[in-house]
Amino acid sequence: MTDKQSMPASGEAHVWYGDPDVLVNSELAEAYGELLSDEERVQAKRFQFETDRRQYVFAHALLRVVISRYIQCTPTEIGFRRNYYGKPALAYPEGSKLEFNISHTPGLAICAVGNGCSVGVDVERMRRNVDELGLARRYFSQSEYAQLKYAPAACREQLFFRLWTLKEAYIKARGIGLSIPLADFSFEFPANESPTISFARTIDDLPSMWHFSSVALTERHHAAVALHLSQGPCQGCHWRELIPLCGLTEVPSRVAS
Repeated sequence: MTDKQSMPASGEAHVWYGDPDVLVNSELAEAYGELLSDEERVQAKRFQFETDRRQYVFAHALLRVVISRYIQCTPTEIGFRRNYYGKPALAYPEGSKLEFNISHTPGLAICAVGNGCSVGVDVERMRRNVDELGLARRYFSQSEYAQLKYAPAACREQLFFRLWTLKEAYIKARGIGLSIPLADFSFEFPANESPTISFARTIDDLPSMWHFSSVALTERHHAAVALHLSQGPCQGCHWRELIPLCGLTEVPSRVAS
């Protein structure tokens, strides 16, 4: 049994992250693989490239270890189910209000946890030679495209990935896939405040019901969390680094929400 972790408060998200490249250690990779279900191990073997396999194994082992810190079971006992759109939820143990979401990219995996409220997370490794304006023109809202178009060229890459991860996090928190058009909601960045969202008339949602956190976890990685405020005020997002099974204790993140 892993160390017990207090459940997130209402309106609070706990965000855990780590580096999948620790699995270049073959013994550690084997230990992580033993935490997964048979179905997850089969899925891991389907990846053609070893780097993709490491990301998948690390992210799913991280999720199991993190969840086991909140509820009374071991990582291997945890069972999952998925909704029609593929969003995972706890199937076992039954009765838990814990909600979660994971994401991974080369060099980083991340898991966000909420208590009785929807949560979504996305992490991306910023890549060079991305056509930010072309992608924004095709997928983003008009106001987001304008933000990118008129941003200084030196800031455009970072702004693009901030917007991209926020939009992915919101979509994942809603749990209904791309039935929500990416262009029908927009993000802005008020000075010294959390990102804010607005919706087109096509989306039945309220900006006041959401809190967003957008963080540069490394020089090349940007992450975002979407938290639905189902009860009470926002308590924020708390970021922690965790490398399961390494004997490394929880490391408070150097970044804030």
